Order: sequence, then structure tokens, then C-alpha cells
Amino acid sequence: MLCPKCGKEYEGSECPNCSGPKIIVNQSDYQKRKEAYEKKQAELKSASSYSAAGEQPQKSANTDNKASEKNNKSSGEYEEINYLEVMKKVCDTGKGIAGTAAKKLSGREINFKKYIKPAVIILILFLVIGAAGTGIYRLATRKNYELYMSSNQKIYNVAGFENNYVCDMSDAVFAVDNKTFYTPAFPSEIDKTQMISSMASANGEYFAAVIYHEGTSGYALYVWKEDGSRVKCISENAYFKDIKYITNKGKVIYTDAEVLNDEGAMGQIQLYVYDLSEKLILVEQSLREAYVYAGHEKLICHNKENELYVYDYEKMSLVETISEEVSNVYIEAEEDNFFTSNAGTVNALKSSDAVIYGESGKWYYYDLAEHKNKYIAQETDAAAEFVYEEKGGYVYMLFSDRIAYREITSDDVKSMIELDTLTAQNYVYQGESNTLIYINSKKELCCAEKSKITVIDSGVESGSLSQVENTNTGFTYLKGQERYYCESSSAKPVKIYDGAEQKVSGQALLYKNKLYFYTSGNLLYTCSTKGKNLDKFGEVERFWLGTEYK
Repeated sequence: MLCPKCGKEYEGSECPNCSGPKIIVNQSDYQKRKEAYEKKQAELKSASSYSAAGEQPQKSANTDNKASEKNNKSSGEYEEINYLEVMKKVCDTGKGIAGTAAKKLSGREINFKKYIKPAVIILILFLVIGAAGTGIYRLATRKNYELYMSSNQKIYNVAGFENNYVCDMSDAVFAVDNKTFYTPAFPSEIDKTQMISSMASANGEYFAAVIYHEGTSGYALYVWKEDGSRVKCISENAYFKDIKYITNKGKVIYTDAEVLNDEGAMGQIQLYVYDLSEKLILVEQSLREAYVYAGHEKLICHNKENELYVYDYEKMSLVETISEEVSNVYIEAEEDNFFTSNAGTVNALKSSDAVIYGESGKWYYYDLAEHKNKYIAQETDAAAEFVYEEKGGYVYMLFSDRIAYREITSDDVKSMIELDTLTAQNYVYQGESNTLIYINSKKELCCAEKSKITVIDSGVESGSLSQVENTNTGFTYLKGQERYYCESSSAKPVKIYDGAEQKVSGQALLYKNKLYFYTSGNLLYTCSTKGKNLDKFGEVERFWLGTEYK
């Protein structure tokens, strides 16, 4: 075991080298659970499996599985991950924020090589915070929020007629939604110039931050209360720390990762849960990926031994093991029934209670509440995304080059239908109306309602479709140098901008009946929903609807 405070490897529950916290490791009977899983697998071996045409489902081995506890196994050999390739997928919002952090580091007159690791990993961190992936789902509408923008490391409130300075970026700590922010008192133990990441609880009572110490090339994770009191250094060693979530009770979920080189390659990753009683739980020693379903206080964990399991971070106990042979995991994004491998780390919706996973060449939908799974289709593309409407009895499978549709009922799965072809995974799913909007390979803007397709417009630029934030149904797209806005899939398109300075796929939002959107060079424009009164704000790093709390 690696001590989360000093990094020393040791056996037992307490590090003999330092006064680090006592680590509680789940010591459940893994062999007993494994035998139960294998017995269930054998019982279902006789079930028929789907052919390519897909006629009869083969249930996963864990159907109706009531889990026993999970034993954390040793990690085995390190798996080197090329995070520089992952960085290329950072979305526009993430780029802006990560670029800001990178500038802060690079602006110091020091040996930059020492900061390669934190700068690289910051970019990876904001891949999660931003709206990752090219598939877009409807963002929740926000009422009684104000419009903010960041420029030159400063945050401004632009809700009124003037740009009012709010605070420096270094003084703001954002909640997991990356829109709500606080300006807490920082304890003396934290040097803000060395802070590489931070997070606030949703209620603003607790804060966590990761500090990079240049002298020791080490990372320290702190948690404290809003007034700067009850500060605690949870962990300090050479392992990079990624804050996954901080609860309203001050419980911190984070990972420790070994950094193999200055390019950001990672080795062993461990997942921890810490609370203010100084109890530190090692949930997983060999993590591949972890997601937080905050509405249910659950962790969805996928380790390097291909186990997928659910962990209750409030009760500090295993809930169930879903499968031991999982190749890919697709998490429900913050839009009901939309599943993607590019979802953010945290989903706060109480309605989100399912996961899709790949096992033995097949995709399954797993209901966390009912502890049951359902076969979807043969696994053909790991980069696929899904719209699974269980009540409606159908699923969209969104591939890089096509959209497929299949009807699924409680006792039957019908043949798959190829609905359309794509040149990019660029679509908007609107859960309230159950409509999927996308651009096909013929450059047609289309709307799909189950298997029925309606063409909205033609000559549309591939990859240019963007959901308008703070609306249920609005979206924008490009036709040549012209940007259009649609209030809904049935509304007439309105031209809102005509010019060469276009951003192929950029953020757009609606605030007080005015549209705000980017063009190239991060130039922020605004106009009415009718395309009138076009005005240019200028270059900004980021803009968002949010709330400031002091």
C-alpha cells in the first residue's frame, strides 16, 4: 500500500514512516464473491446469445445480482496512458480555463520543466469539467442567474449595461457545475500562486484545493471551511491529486496517480474517500475510471481488472458488483437517458440511476435501482454514445459514421435499423421532447423522433451544431459564413451572424432574451433572438451563467 501522505509503500493500515491518516481498506471475502459470480455465469451459459441479426438476448451474468462486498486487489503492472493525445479532445470551455491555468504557470520566471506535469494534467482535469465530447445534450435552464465572463485572469459581471469587476480568478473557487463560484477565506497553509486545482461544495461550506510544491515537486491536497478554519492536509506526496467531488458535509473524493514522466503519462491510480473525522477509505487501488452519481451518493468504479461496481461513499461500503468483464463504460450525462464515455465526472441528477457497459462483445443497460440489466446490441464501436428511452421502449446508437435505432421492450428486442449516416458525432439530444437533432453526411440538419426523420435545413457545415444553454430546445449551426439560431426543431431558422470570423462549433447561451455566442478568436457577440441589434463584446476567455456567493 502507498501512504497518501508521504508516498512510502508499506503493509498494514498505518504508515510507519509518518503520522498519516489511518487508511481503511475493504477486507471483504473476494473469493466468496468471485465464486458466486462464476456460479451465476455458469447458470446463464445455456441462454442463447444474439447473432449479428440479433434475435434473442443473452443476459449478463449479474442479472438480479445482489452484491456482496468488494475486495480491493493489488494493481499489477502500471499501464502507461498517453494523456497528450487525450488533451486534444478538450472542449472549448475546457480549453479556455485550462489555458488560463497554463498561462499562470508559464508566466513565472522559473524552470518550466518542473511545471510540465501540473500544466499537462490541468488540461486533462478540465476535459472533465467542460462539456466533453462532440455529442451534446440539453443543459438545464437557469433562472435568477447572472451572466459572467472572464478576461485577463479577472471575472466580470456583465448582466447589466456595464462590465462590473467581481474578483480575480485566483480568488474564486467553483463548485462542480463550474458555474457557481465562491470567494472564500484561504487559510495560511495554502499559497494561491501554487494552487493548480480547487473545488467548492455545492452549499459553499467546504473547499478543497491541490497545491504543487516546486521545491519538492510534490502535491498536497487540503480541505477547509469557508471562513478558513478547520484546515486539514489530507495528503502530501509525489502523486498527482485529482479532486473528483466534495460533498456538502466536507467529504472529499479524490484520486492519487503516479506521474511517470514530464509528459503526463500516468501509472497506478488509487481512489480515496476522506471525511472530516479524518477517516480515509481506500476504495480502489488500481482504478481505470470513476464517476460520481451525487444524486444517489454513489460511485461507479471501473478498475484495471475490468470490474465495474457501485460504491456508496456516504455509508463507505460496496453496494454491488455489476460485472467482472467490462471493456467500456458509458455514464448517464446530466440529461436523462443520454449515455456517453465522455460524460463529466459528476452527475447530480436524482433521476440518473443507470449505466451502459460493454461486456464480451455486447452492450448492456444496467438499472442501478432495480439491479437488473438488459441487452442492447453487439458491441461494435467503443466510441459510441447512446440515447436509451426505457419508458419509450427504444434506443439510439450514435456512432462516428452513422445513427442506428432499435426498439426494446421488456421481453423483446427488434431488429436494428440504420437511420442515417454521419461525418462526425455532432448532435443535440433534447430529453423533454425526446428529439435528436443532428447533421448527416449530406450536410442536412435533421430531427429524429424515434425512427421518423425530418429535414430542417440543408447545406449545413458538419460539426457546427451547438446547443443553446439556458434553453430547452434552442440550437445554432453554420451555413458557410452564416450562423443560424432555431428556437426549436419546428421553428424557422433565424440568421444571427454573417462573417468570416466564425467558430465551427462554439458555445451559445440565452440570457434575458438575448443570445450570446463566440466567433473565432473567442470574440463574444450578442444579438436578439430575431437576429437584430448585433453587438461585439470583444475577446473573452470564457462566459457563463452562474452565481457568486461571498
